[in-house]
Amino acid sequence: MEIVLVVDDEPDIRTVVRSMLTAKGYTVLETGDPQQAIRMATQQAVHLLITDVVMPLMKGTELARRVQEVSPWT
Repeated sequence: MEIVLVVDDEPDIRTVVRSMLTAKGYTVLETGDPQQAIRMATQQAVHLLITDVVMPLMKGTELARRVQEVSPWT
């Protein structure tokens, strides 16, 4: 089962994306906190990261780089 990590500071966006992905059979992890996303990626395999580009705590590009450092298979 593929695991998708969705990171967005807007809960409504996360809800819509989660609904769409779970309907297609994906397992979805979600958070609005980039630091928590990094922790989640260290605790289990994440196959795909979907992230907002502009967030108050960390840019999406920085988050993607840091997730790949702890989870190279993402």
